[in-house]
Amino acid sequence: MFMNPFSARVKNGFSLVEVLVVVTIIGFFVVPLLITYQASRSTRALQASAEEVVNNVKSAHIFARESRDRRNWGVTSLSGDKYAIFSKGTGDKTIEKSFFLESGVRFASGFEVLFEIGTGETDSQKTVELENDRGLKSRIEILETGVVEVAR
Repeated sequence: MFMNPFSARVKNGFSLVEVLVVVTIIGFFVVPLLITYQASRSTRALQASAEEVVNNVKSAHIFARESRDRRNWGVTSLSGDKYAIFSKGTGDKTIEKSFFLESGVRFASGFEVLFEIGTGETDSQKTVELENDRGLKSRIEILETGVVEVAR
């Protein structure tokens, strides 16, 4: 009996077509997950930055109410993603500590808020707006009384 050498082969793996089909199916599931993950991360960075700015504005407000170092206290933007707590005496302004926003988050415009010594009040209501790379925004309202709120 004659045996064909090609028909007696045992299959020991996957063909290229089978591997490509599996990789394509996995890609259909992974790509939407990555997009969702990046969007969630960007939104979380915006929220975290807004909360950090609020906490630092509240700290400056407390320092002014307590008359710490007998100076006015405030918060100012230094660049698109950097801001600082400062103190102000008669004529001089001292940056006490600076902070960076989360990656991908920036201030929509520059701002400065100064709290009066003893009362913690400001001369007018201020709005600080943050935005992320996806165009989402978060607003922080600083009332004349020194109350700080995040407007979502």
